[in-house]
Amino acid sequence: MKKFKIFILLLSVAFIGCHNQNRNPEGEVKFTSKDTASSILSYEFKDSSDSESTEMADSLLPTRLLTEGVFHNDEVWPKAANEEWFGLFQNQQGYYLAKTKLKLTQVNDPISEEDNLSGWQVKTASKDTSLVLIKTMNYLTPRKIQKIEVPKSNVYPQDTLKLNYMGNNYQIYATGQKIKLSDQPDIYEVKNYKLFITTRIHGKIRKTLLVSVEEFNDTMISILFVGDMDGDGILDLLLDTSNHYNSERTTLYLSKPANNNELLMLVGKHTILGC
Repeated sequence: MKKFKIFILLLSVAFIGCHNQNRNPEGEVKFTSKDTASSILSYEFKDSSDSESTEMADSLLPTRLLTEGVFHNDEVWPKAANEEWFGLFQNQQGYYLAKTKLKLTQVNDPISEEDNLSGWQVKTASKDTSLVLIKTMNYLTPRKIQKIEVPKSNVYPQDTLKLNYMGNNYQIYATGQKIKLSDQPDIYEVKNYKLFITTRIHGKIRKTLLVSVEEFNDTMISILFVGDMDGDGILDLLLDTSNHYNSERTTLYLSKPANNNELLMLVGKHTILGC
């Protein structure tokens, strides 16, 4: 039975064993927009072992994402080192967005049985900690960013997070079924999950469906960062939208490219597989 635990300590241990921060689920993205990839606002994950389909789905979005670490061969593209990037960094003074250079080095894949340099190590020139690397977009400029603290990183069905930024009240909430298993009181099964964000901008309510997942395999959607990354006074989101315990999917939503009826727009993601 597919289910997830509220406390998933074993997940962290599994990823440490791979010596990286991998984020590539066994999933395929189903786009629900009728327009081009740049107007995608919601998507649904399906179980799949086709990593090429996942990589293609990533590449169809308006921008590309990476993180620092060691990855499998198909999770990094060699030309990334020659492209222009922004990094969301953290230091003692706080969080900031800045241009950065990437250094890619071919290394041994941590789960490969052969010494064949089939993996990739991604680093930046900065000594500060990076949360995500974003291929340059017109919406981004170097700037300091205020991180908005959230009371918890997971939003389960019927949960609501209430946030305030620059006088606007936001709600991040989820729908779906959260089923408590009688024989295991601390374990739940979640189905038909949908995560939304809403607020009122200039008197008009705006709402965006962020994620739609039919079921999970021992994991849960996580909020990684909340803050105004594109500088328009509206909160943006960085989530881990994986639905599989052996993967992570870093996903970025920005407000500037969203249309008048939406609050945020999905602009990029990086999906990687663990061990």
